[in-house]
Amino acid sequence: MSKNQPYPAILFDKSLFWYVYNTLANISKKSSLQETKMIESDGMTYEMWKMGKGVFKYLFLGWLIITPIIVIFLGDISWNFFLTYIIVLIIFQLFRLTRKNISSNFYLAKMNEEIIILKRDGEESINLNWNEVSSLSRLRFTNPALYIMTIEAQKNVEYIFPTSAHLLTFSISINGIGIQRDFSKMGKHIRKMKKLKNLKSFYFHYANNVIQNIKKTFANNV
Repeated sequence: MSKNQPYPAILFDKSLFWYVYNTLANISKKSSLQETKMIESDGMTYEMWKMGKGVFKYLFLGWLIITPIIVIFLGDISWNFFLTYIIVLIIFQLFRLTRKNISSNFYLAKMNEEIIILKRDGEESINLNWNEVSSLSRLRFTNPALYIMTIEAQKNVEYIFPTSAHLLTFSISINGIGIQRDFSKMGKHIRKMKKLKNLKSFYFHYANNVIQNIKKTFANNV
């Protein structure tokens, strides 16, 4: 190439420079978005818990209504029957109260390392920072896994939401001693954030609130 011959125009093409710059910027942006990608509750688990509430309710009610009729018709009324009926009735009431509490505080959740977004039908979403969370635990004896959470601003309000995958949870209980593990992305993320933010167990938080309320009641009565 002679000294008087101009360099190829492509070396000085500003449009090419900006094309390369924007391409690299988009790659960096996509990488950043992937790092902050939200982990979402499993919709099937959410619907299963909503539907399951009605199924178990009617199964219990059906047993409580039909069984006495059959026993009276057969004339086989015994003390064991009354005892069994009372036990099932108590279990039904406990189940009813538990499910009512879950239903009134049940949400779909989305989260990353910065925020938690809670949403349910017909209501505006609730956006929370991880620093606002006061306690978080897996709800005992639930499978697929449910989580229960409280925040500093409203310590008496509970938020319950399902995990991100209904097939990746494990739960076993022997004589009341349970082993539970959530292998989903949300389960792993929650364990990570609990350690990072040093979050209390919900059950410790609940027990502490009960003790504080007892102390206040006792102090007011003295």
